[in-house]
Amino acid sequence: MCGFGNASKAQVALLVAQFLRIQVGNLRNDATDALALAICHAQAARVASGLGLPERL
Repeated sequence: MCGFGNASKAQVALLVAQFLRIQVGNLRNDATDALALAICHAQAARVASGLGLPERL
């Protein structure tokens, strides 16, 4: 979500909050990391389906 994996935990949390339109102030860092990973996976799956690639990458 944040480029090349060099983002701080605070940057990841900020981007997750903006993307999902939620408050993440009370979430632990590992929770926002997990949300960011899920968002990236969903976006990759969407791109793969649009390119006609198989469901499993």
